[in-house]
Amino acid sequence: MSIFIVTFAFTLAISSKWAYSYFGLSSFEQIVYHIKVPLEGTNTQFIFGWMKKCLLPGFIFGLIFSWVPINIAKTILLLCCIYGLCQIHFFSYVFDQFKKTDFYDTYFVES
Repeated sequence: MSIFIVTFAFTLAISSKWAYSYFGLSSFEQIVYHIKVPLEGTNTQFIFGWMKKCLLPGFIFGLIFSWVPINIAKTILLLCCIYGLCQIHFFSYVFDQFKKTDFYDTYFVES
């Protein structure tokens, strides 16, 4: 069971870094936009690239760390998820959602 958890964890962590380098993303808002906008005629080459650069290393790390107990595997999953969320700038996106701004007050024009 721990091999699946560790493989999933490392694949998530590696995929987050790969997505930013492959697609040239610079913010989490771009990820949200690309998820909402459907892609038609997507090249399947990037799927094979993901499998080679993310899934295979994740599986190799899963095999290397397959001996770890389930509790440590869950800790690895948690740390890899936090690392992946940091890589895609998720936490700064969430914090920016609650930031106060005076943009509306400054640029509001009465009609």
